[in-house]
Amino acid sequence: KCFSIFGPCQPMSQPECRICLDATEPLTAVCACRGSAGLVHTSCLVQAATFQWPDIGAFECCSTCQQAYVGKASMELAEAARKLGEQEAEDSPLRLRAANLLANALYAHGAFSDTARIHKATLASRRRVLGDEHPDTLVSQNNLSTALFAQGQYSEAARAFSDTLEARQRILGPHHLQTLQSANNLASALYAQGQYAQAAAIYLDTLRTREGVLGPDHPDTLVSQNNLATALFAEGKYKAASELFARTLATRRRIFGHSHPSTLQSANNFAGALFAREDFIGAAAAYLDTLKQQQEVLGVRHPLALHTAANYATSVAAQGLFADAAETLATVLAARRATLGHDHPDTRHAALSLNDFVVAGGAVSALKQALELRADAHGLQDAVLDALTLIADHRGAAVAGVLRDLSNASLIRLKKMAETNSALHDLIADCVPLAVVPVAEGARTRGLLPTIAAFFATRRTRRSWRRACRLVVPVFCAAVLAFFLDRFR
Repeated sequence: KCFSIFGPCQPMSQPECRICLDATEPLTAVCACRGSAGLVHTSCLVQAATFQWPDIGAFECCSTCQQAYVGKASMELAEAARKLGEQEAEDSPLRLRAANLLANALYAHGAFSDTARIHKATLASRRRVLGDEHPDTLVSQNNLSTALFAQGQYSEAARAFSDTLEARQRILGPHHLQTLQSANNLASALYAQGQYAQAAAIYLDTLRTREGVLGPDHPDTLVSQNNLATALFAEGKYKAASELFARTLATRRRIFGHSHPSTLQSANNFAGALFAREDFIGAAAAYLDTLKQQQEVLGVRHPLALHTAANYATSVAAQGLFADAAETLATVLAARRATLGHDHPDTRHAALSLNDFVVAGGAVSALKQALELRADAHGLQDAVLDALTLIADHRGAAVAGVLRDLSNASLIRLKKMAETNSALHDLIADCVPLAVVPVAEGARTRGLLPTIAAFFATRRTRRSWRRACRLVVPVFCAAVLAFFLDRFR
């Protein structure tokens, strides 16, 4: 038993619903509140919000943490608000706000076509009742543009975002929260069209304004910080992007908790920073951990979960495990075709990547089969070179994983071929210099030092010398450590 200065410690009780105080039925985390404060029965939450109608804010965000409801709770609350709103007049502001709330919940769950349909009807009603430049009309216009963006209609969304931004700057001012939201959305549309520098400039300006107006820990500020890091990453500025990703992830974990959708998005992006540094094993582990949490919180077919699954497949393929990557991406492709449609950019990208993985996987099989043949077989070196070239065309770093997966006999045969075939030697050296000096388990200094010397002797270009210098330090340290361990054993 556990004791304290006050006597035996009492066992911890089961978490209770913060509304009905019942602990017998399963509870759901619905917001950013920590511990048992964020656990409720969704039916209790819906009933409590219904009692506060027509205060629609009770259906939107938690009164304690002041953050929007997430997951299953957000959808059930929005459905309840819609039913109550249908009792109001057709064009009443309350009914339109309830419809807008439902559309936002559908968007969060990846139902983009239904989202666009509701936003389009809401926008038409608000234009008819309130006019084109009323702030609520501009909210609907922005929301419809967001739904179009999610469906892959980037150019049309960019034009709509630009029009909304211009109107909000004129009516609300450049520092208004809705104006900053429009600026962020326009930058996202530019980013999706490959205009990374322009997007980064808008993200940076929006981030600075939000930090001054809202503070560094506000959710909108963190959105801008994450988006700026994404644009920097796309520009190849990996160090600056990694620092921003890490800072955003740490802040979101502190504010929202580890399982909040925004936190999981940051975790996905931080895994991308590991991938950019070619830490493929670490990136795959981070992607897989994030994916499991997203599938639990958001659902298996949610667009964010599918995006993380596709990233996980890419990190697995970078290790040369193309068959495993193709299996994962085939699942992603089927889900995207069912939820987003065959013509969505994400669906097309998944189809192209899956084809690459299948081709590269076939090249791996051809390589292994070729190396199992006799050394004097006709055309053997050409077959090996062709297979490695296909793999390297997919991703050069994947060659390292493929070579690590080969048997010792195949590696020896490949090394002999590389000694007489300069094209094969240069291909391996350019992709993975570490693969040229495989270190077997239990290797000793006596065998390693001549290998390092031979490796240096074969380096002919300045680029290869730099690669060799990066190689020799860890290998030499390992050799010295092995020598002393063997000496004093």
